[in-house]
Amino acid sequence: MGSNRLFNTQRFNRVVIAVLLVWIASAALGIYLLTRFDTLSHSQLYNYGLQFDHAWADTYYLYAQLMYIALGVPMALSFASIAAGFKRKTYKSPVAPKL
Repeated sequence: MGSNRLFNTQRFNRVVIAVLLVWIASAALGIYLLTRFDTLSHSQLYNYGLQFDHAWADTYYLYAQLMYIALGVPMALSFASIAAGFKRKTYKSPVAPKL
């Protein structure tokens, strides 16, 4: 079986969609856990004497935003890829009219 035939099979498409869905789910879980960590640092650690200072806060916010981007971009691309896969048209050869 040639590589072109392998990549155009229905089974391969299902595997790709499954992998992309797992990727989206893991990225969503990562974003959720990141927000939980952010909540921890903004609520609980202040009870233990954490003092706000721009020296650590600016770096923390920068890395938090970069992590959101690092998780969000592949997630958005996966959604777009799945949507494009479902919208793909199959072209059929025209049928000659019967006389």
